[in-house]
Amino acid sequence: MAAEDMRVVTREQLYDIVWSSPLPEAADGLGMTIELLRRISGLLEVPLPKPGHWRRAKTPRRRSLPRLPKSAPTKVTLRKQGGRTVVDSASVPGGQKLKGKPNLPSGAHPLVERAAKFYAYPALGPHGRMKPSSNSAPNLRVTEALKERALTVAERLFRSLEQLGCDLHWRGNIDVQTPHGALKVSLQEEVISIEREATPEERKRIWWGDQKFYLEKPSGQLLVQIESYVYSLNEARSWRDEKGRPLERRADEIASGIFAYSKAMADELERQAILKRQREEEWDRRRREEEALQLEKRRIERLNESLSAWKRADEIRRFADEFERVQRERHEAIDPGSAEERWIEWMRHYASRIDPLGT
Repeated sequence: MAAEDMRVVTREQLYDIVWSSPLPEAADGLGMTIELLRRISGLLEVPLPKPGHWRRAKTPRRRSLPRLPKSAPTKVTLRKQGGRTVVDSASVPGGQKLKGKPNLPSGAHPLVERAAKFYAYPALGPHGRMKPSSNSAPNLRVTEALKERALTVAERLFRSLEQLGCDLHWRGNIDVQTPHGALKVSLQEEVISIEREATPEERKRIWWGDQKFYLEKPSGQLLVQIESYVYSLNEARSWRDEKGRPLERRADEIASGIFAYSKAMADELERQAILKRQREEEWDRRRREEEALQLEKRRIERLNESLSAWKRADEIRRFADEFERVQRERHEAIDPGSAEERWIEWMRHYASRIDPLGT
C-alpha cells in the first residue's frame, strides 16, 4: 500500500482536534465520519465534549479541560479502503478491530430519563402500543417489549444530534431544532396490516365483490420518521430496523439524515418562497398592465363621447342660428316671448349643456 494512503493519528493530536472544534468539523478535517471519529476516541480513550458544549456561545468555556488518561494504545494508523477511511488493524495491539460502542458522553440523556419516568407504569393505547399519561409527556408509541430498545435508540440519536449542534425537546413528538430550521421526528413501533378472515357479522354487511379485511398489529420493528416534511423532496425521511442493522447502530446515520433533510427542506422552502414572490410580482405586473389597458380604454371611450357631444352641440348651435335667420327673413323680426324665440333659446341652452367644452 502506498505511503500516502496511510496516516498516523496520536492521542494527543486527536485530543487537540476534538476540543478545538465541533465534532462535525473535526471529522471533516480528518476525512472521516463522525461515527468513526467517536470509535477512535473510544479506542484511544480520548474524552469528548459534552452535548451543548459548542452551542453555549454566550457563556465562557470551561477553563480546565478534562485530562487525557494514561492508557494504551497511544496512536492508530488510518488507511484508505474503497474510498473510505478505516483504521489499520495492524496498528492496534493484538490486531483488534473497532467493535462495540463509540465513545459517547457518560450518563443518561435528561430527555430519556424523563421519558423513562413517564413510562414506568405505562397505559396501553391503540394496537397495544404504550401511550403517554400526559400531553406534555414524550410520545413513545411502542409495545412494552420494545420500550428499552426505543429508549436506547433515543439516547444514541439525541447524542448524535447534539453533536451536530441541534437543540432537542421531547413533548409528544421529538422537536429537533437544527441550524437550518425545526423538524418534528417520531420514534415508534411500526404497525403492519395483515389480511384476515371476515367475521360472520362482517360477511352479512358485504354488499360488493370480494371485500378484504385487515388486522393491524405492531410489527416488532422500530421506526424513526420525520413528520414535518415537504412533498417535493426526495431525501430519506424514515429509517426502519433492518436485518443486521438495528436502529441502535445507526444513530449517526439517522442524525446525519435528519440534519441533511433539514437543510434540504430549508433550501426547498426558500426556493418555493422565491417562486411565490416571482409569481406575485408577475401577477402584480399583469394587474398593472390590465389596469393601464382599462384606463386607456375608458379614456378613448370618454374622448369619443366628448367629441360626439361637441360635434352635436356645434350642429345644434348652427341649426339655431340658421333657424333664427330664416325666421327673420320671413317675418322681419321674432316677437319677444313667442314660440320661435323660446325654441331658439332652448336649442342654444341645450347645446351649452351637452358641450364638453362648456362654451
